[in-house]
Amino acid sequence: MGRQEDPDFRIRMTPIFRFFGLASQASDNTTIPLPQSRIKLQDMCDAQGTPPAQHLDLDAACQVEQPECNHIPHKTSVIERLPHEILACIFEEAYSLENGLELLFSQVTSQWRNVAINTPRLWRSIHLLVDRPPPPELAALYLTRSKVTPIDITVTQNLYDDQNGAFYGKLLADHIHRCRRLKLSVYSMESARTILDFLVVASAPLLQTFDAYLKSEQQPAIQILLGGTPVLAVMHLRASAGFLPPLYAVTTLHIHNIQFASLIELEHWRDILSSLTHLVSLVINGDFLASPIWTSGASITLPALRTLEINVVDLDEPESDLFECLYETIDAPLLGCLSLRNYTDDDLAFLEDSWHLGATKFPALHTLVLSGLGEEYTYLVPLVRAFPYVETVTFTGNVQANFHAVLQLLQRADGSDLYWPRFRHLIVSDMLPFDHDDMRDLLAGCLAARIIVEKPIETLTIRKSDVYLMCVDDDGLLSQTGWMDLVRVVEVEGNSGNSEA
Repeated sequence: MGRQEDPDFRIRMTPIFRFFGLASQASDNTTIPLPQSRIKLQDMCDAQGTPPAQHLDLDAACQVEQPECNHIPHKTSVIERLPHEILACIFEEAYSLENGLELLFSQVTSQWRNVAINTPRLWRSIHLLVDRPPPPELAALYLTRSKVTPIDITVTQNLYDDQNGAFYGKLLADHIHRCRRLKLSVYSMESARTILDFLVVASAPLLQTFDAYLKSEQQPAIQILLGGTPVLAVMHLRASAGFLPPLYAVTTLHIHNIQFASLIELEHWRDILSSLTHLVSLVINGDFLASPIWTSGASITLPALRTLEINVVDLDEPESDLFECLYETIDAPLLGCLSLRNYTDDDLAFLEDSWHLGATKFPALHTLVLSGLGEEYTYLVPLVRAFPYVETVTFTGNVQANFHAVLQLLQRADGSDLYWPRFRHLIVSDMLPFDHDDMRDLLAGCLAARIIVEKPIETLTIRKSDVYLMCVDDDGLLSQTGWMDLVRVVEVEGNSGNSEA
């Protein structure tokens, strides 16, 4: 593609324009070598001893050469005067993995092309389109331009035409040893198998991220990259878990709304969990387990797990058992933060009979993030009992009913002890709508009650707009703000994390 064919060329090239202003200043102070003159310098130096006729010949020769010398600075552009090393540095500075400037750099001038194709760092992000242009040979050419530089590879196939699957599988296998991030988006089960068959025994010593949207009903999963993935830390599984690399080094696992036909069977899920010995963060977005989702059996211990996030994606579903399944199948002695998003009160009903297991299964849990619990809070007490050592609770979304219930519960005792005796920090992203007078009274009563029993709440983090509404009556007059003397109030802008006391 030439410059005239791309209407966005100037916009896309803007990031590098600023470099050429500096380059121009430097180049103007650079001596420009003149072309080899036909006049010998020695002849000119000996001019004093030459006959008059030869002086005329020298003058004529100078007249011929002078115009060419005068035009050299004008005929040589700033870009052409830059050394290739400096031009390559400018390209690398302007390049990013998203902007695709490497192809534009190689299509401007012959000099830019030579510099671009010989700068391997410009070709460290390669997108292989299995069923669309460019042709396979061009993809292979781009990969060779990166030489030995570590690369990111994306493989995409949207159609069911897998005539080039074997070619791309072989190409991927040839370069997987220097791949840092591998993203696969293949919509055909046959194509996925064709491509990934080439990776079964391959090794990926540099692979850090594995992101796969692969349709497959295969269970247990087909193992790939059996040669080893010693630094693989982040993995995203989308659509299915039909193809898996070794999991022993994975520290972060995201599971994204597995398709119905590919839901993971319980025994397969247990096998996956057993391999995640270094897992620190587990994020579940939507359904991923087949029904019935569990049977009796021993829990799997995740010794390094510190954060667990469970998001209900199908909001029309009357009840979700994702949390119940994970609660039953996982033990995590170091789990510190549990996030339940878009949950309803009914989703917590199972805790009424099994809350007593929580303190043993997750003894280090100190932070809860809750959203979407709705207007009911029947099972809030079992939730509090299941995690008795919580220090911080964050409510997100419309949490009026839940916020009221928590403030009331924090003033009560569970037998001889307060609920959440270690509770110190309350974070609320949105307290609207609420009755200002009722909220102020309830909050002041809760804060005072905790101070009396020497279990004070130390910080309350709320939006600036909510602080204002709680300090001003409906008639616009300043209301009583005694509750603000009982706790350190941290105000935030909107739902951001930027706060100021």
